[in-house]
Amino acid sequence: MQSPADEDTLRLCLSNIIDAIDKCIQKLKDQRRAPTTTEIQQQPPFDNLNDDDIFSTKGSRSTDIGKVTLDGVENELLDSLTEDIETELGECLPDLTPICFNSFTDFLHQYDYDRERQKFSSTLAKNAISSMKQELKGLLASNAAFLAASTGKQAIVKSFIQEYPTFKDNPSLWGTTLLYTAALNDQFEMVKYLVEKARCAVNARNWHNGNIDRSPSAANTKNPMPGATALHVACSNDHLAIVKYLVAEKNADYFIKNQANKTPIEYGEQHSDVKQFLQDYLIVSWSSSLSTNLPHKPILDEDRPQQDCTWEYKSLQKPEWHKFSSDATQILHQALISTRKFQAEVQLKTQEGLFTVSMTKFLRSDKTDPDAQEKQAWIRCRGSSVLNFNIDAIWQLMFIRYPEATKKITSLLHITHLTTIFDSKFNIELDKWYTCDTRTNLLLNNSMNLRRKVIATDIPLGMKDEPLYFNLHTFTFANDDKTVVGYLRWIPKLISNDERNKDRIRDIDNFQSTDNVKPILLTTERSIHEMTDDEEEFTDEEVDTHDYGNDFDNGNENGNHSRNRNRNHTPNENDNYSDSDIDNDNDNNRSSDDDNDSHNRNRNHHHNENDNDNHYDTGNDNSNENASMATKKK
Repeated sequence: MQSPADEDTLRLCLSNIIDAIDKCIQKLKDQRRAPTTTEIQQQPPFDNLNDDDIFSTKGSRSTDIGKVTLDGVENELLDSLTEDIETELGECLPDLTPICFNSFTDFLHQYDYDRERQKFSSTLAKNAISSMKQELKGLLASNAAFLAASTGKQAIVKSFIQEYPTFKDNPSLWGTTLLYTAALNDQFEMVKYLVEKARCAVNARNWHNGNIDRSPSAANTKNPMPGATALHVACSNDHLAIVKYLVAEKNADYFIKNQANKTPIEYGEQHSDVKQFLQDYLIVSWSSSLSTNLPHKPILDEDRPQQDCTWEYKSLQKPEWHKFSSDATQILHQALISTRKFQAEVQLKTQEGLFTVSMTKFLRSDKTDPDAQEKQAWIRCRGSSVLNFNIDAIWQLMFIRYPEATKKITSLLHITHLTTIFDSKFNIELDKWYTCDTRTNLLLNNSMNLRRKVIATDIPLGMKDEPLYFNLHTFTFANDDKTVVGYLRWIPKLISNDERNKDRIRDIDNFQSTDNVKPILLTTERSIHEMTDDEEEFTDEEVDTHDYGNDFDNGNENGNHSRNRNRNHTPNENDNYSDSDIDNDNDNNRSSDDDNDSHNRNRNHHHNENDNDNHYDTGNDNSNENASMATKKK
């Protein structure tokens, strides 16, 4: 937070340093105006010189004697400038608050300023003082710009960013970014301007010392401001509109930690409306509808494996998914634990009969008549493959409704791979699985890692770029008007483990015969370790979110909102299709006849309550221990 005393001290200090640099540059120009005799013919006219020309060495010396003479004078000028700036800083720095002192000396570090000795390690370089002057002018102008950001005066902020574009994501001398300052003061339109027009980084962080101490007793845990983002302070101050905008529309990182080792989610939990939004936006649990504990880390950072999923099956001939019994669930679950030897098939004994389950195809067949399609069923694990089994997954889609679906049906057991290459002859068939293209697969895996409940993306199906909205909690998808509706599932990614492929990853097609290969599960650790640089990547901006509240509520068939892909809405717990779409309210699914056991497999993510001293409460602006993020700038 800006301190009037700091402002006065810095204004005088920065102005004096800028004046000293200007005088030095002018004297350097004067030296250029009076070259040695042998240089006269080659010296450019003084009137055509700018500050940068002063520091150019191209063609500026014609003899060694002239060079030595001029260099000697320049060195004296630069030595004198360095000493003058050190003197000015020596008078200024002791009067600054700790956060301002640290920020200012961090800025000076790029010019080899030693904070402890309060001296430059060497004389300022000739080619550095012009840029130093411009940077200092930016710091001087930033006082007004940051005050404008806190009060919503866009014209001042716009002018500042245009003149000093490198400052848009840099912390001020009081440690905060422009975006953080606007969010702190609940300036919603300013936040939107900074993100959308000024292109400020949504996850830009406040000043921090770069060494986040994880120990609870560390002194820096008392101060939540260093290293924080705009989302941290919006959550802590209950600025719900800004929280929704940053998270749902701009994909702000809700797991990023400040120097107090806290995430935005942890601060949002202190406010009921922000907490409710986050509970609606994130997947809290796949196995329990009662859990309300918000996650504090992405799945890849969790202790794994842990069981949090629901195993289900669906007849090839019928649209409904059913939950497996608790006994069957445990048999299926154990078969995919990556620390065990992979079981390509498992046997299930239920009240319906004896079944063989292919763990490569995720297909259940009658043990005595495996080819009888009326007895076959697809299976899926509704949960994260990484969290539950520490393995990589391949995603598949099944269309239940599609307006241009072909009536010519091939085998329901035939799997088709989607590609990004347009094929005019390609036709969608209902009730069969399509394996996602690489980009969509990566997108879904990334979204699961971040526990996003609903995302939107385009699938290359000739749908005129109309997005599909994927609910990663219910494993369903649809377009805006629900003319396209379907199911999601993942299957385990398999690789060869024969002698030729022990040291490299060779993918195996889950639906081809594995008689001549030794399939094993691709673990998450191995996948990350061997990930190649040329693997397709995507940005968070490609992940979109959507409000299912108006679309998939029971009884609402005609979502009448616009098709704007960037919506300031969030999903909620009624994100289920109506009965006429899909009988797929997964928290209230029909259970199979043999499912008489209770499903007590809740693996909630319990976390300690926030310590009171880590709240973003008001405090002494000049104290490192009680720095406030909640008190608005005046």
